[in-house]
Amino acid sequence: MTPEQKYGPRQIAKLYAVSYETARRWIMAILGDDTAMIQKNKGRGKRPYRIRRIVESDLLKIDEQFINH
Repeated sequence: MTPEQKYGPRQIAKLYAVSYETARRWIMAILGDDTAMIQKNKGRGKRPYRIRRIVESDLLKIDEQFINH
C-alpha cells in the first residue's frame, strides 16, 4: 500500500489555476487551522506557523467547498 501524495499550496495553485495565497487559504480552511501567521524576527517578515499540506483524498473537499459552491 502506497501512502497518499501530499499537496502543498504551490501544487494546488497550479492544479486549480489560482494564486498561491488562495491555495494556502483553502488548505487552512480545510484543515481547520485558524492560527494564521506568527512573526519571529521583525526583519524576516511573516512566516507560516507550520507547513500546510493536504493529502490527495482531501482535494475532493476543495471541489465541494470552493469550486462547486
